Amino acid sequence: MFQLGKGCEEEDPSKAFQYFMESAEMGNIDAMNKVGFCYLYKGRCAPFDVEKSVYWFEKGANGGNVRCMMMLVHFYLSGVGVQQSDEIARKLLQIALKSDDEKIVAIANKRLNDFEGTRAIMSALMKTAVKMGGIPPKK
Repeated sequence: MFQLGKGCEEEDPSKAFQYFMESAEMGNIDAMNKVGFCYLYKGRCAPFDVEKSVYWFEKGANGGNVRCMMMLVHFYLSGVGVQQSDEIARKLLQIALKSDDEKIVAIANKRLNDFEGTRAIMSALMKTAVKMGGIPPKK
């Protein structure tokens, strides 16, 4: 609610981040995904920090969260925050194909079918994010 300003008096991203962090530290893998995003996006909730973003996405992925796995694909394809590895990116995408989430399966399929194009796009996106101090929020 605080993240989007819905159901409460006003939007408060820092309070949302505090709750996400507390929940993630207690083992909630969905919250781990949110914390990973907070560290990745510019001007939302937390300061831009690639290392912390990777940490929380890896922790969530190890807990079985396919959304965290899909985010890790960006890091492994670009080599930002981790050693670049097409092999790990492919493995994560193949795991995502087994998800119950049809949207995730469709995205993973598309990325595997155009792996070279995906690598080029993700590399450019992640390297631009580092230059800009985070991915700008969607308008």
